Amino acid sequence: MMAVGNKYQKLREECDKLDKLWNNKAFQVSDKTFAEQILPSYRNFISSHRFVLSSDHKSFCFGDTLGNVREIYKNFPVLLFFNRVDWMKSLLNPIFEYCEDERWKRKYPPYDIGLYPVASKQVKTDNCAEEAAANMLMMMLAIVEAEQNFSYAELHWEHLCLWANYLKERMAENASPSIELLDGNDEHVKCVLGLMAYRKLIQLKDAYE
Repeated sequence: MMAVGNKYQKLREECDKLDKLWNNKAFQVSDKTFAEQILPSYRNFISSHRFVLSSDHKSFCFGDTLGNVREIYKNFPVLLFFNRVDWMKSLLNPIFEYCEDERWKRKYPPYDIGLYPVASKQVKTDNCAEEAAANMLMMMLAIVEAEQNFSYAELHWEHLCLWANYLKERMAENASPSIELLDGNDEHVKCVLGLMAYRKLIQLKDAYE
């Protein structure tokens, strides 16, 4: 502690220099609001998540609620900015592991998979199925585009197709000229965005093979 205290001023200067570097980059890619939020959001992510390495060397990243799709989706822009595609995969790995091990038998992904540290059952009573399916497809597209590689999506392609088909079914069931688009969390909007991401994934699958 004394050694750290003695180096306080130097460490503070190094931290300020690094903050300025990232802030300048944030201003280059977006507006003032984004730039002001990016570093606090990144630090909040690190302080509120845990990383675990499985026996087969697969990385998992957990918040207090395991595999919370909505929260993961909110964190993706921050992680993408810092090029932490590895952490993005670590957030999705628990969800894919849960679904592909037949614990989850529905046509759409779970909203979450339990409370840390046990993946037992979905905590949220409302499935938010369209949102979860669309978010998973959009997040996978972000990973594929960032890596310019389809290998991670290929590992989970069966479930990605299953979730896209679910969105198609929901679109067909709710097809009506009277439907109004509300906001980014509206079910119809989510279906559209999710299917757009899926079509792009199909294009990238053909391009990278």
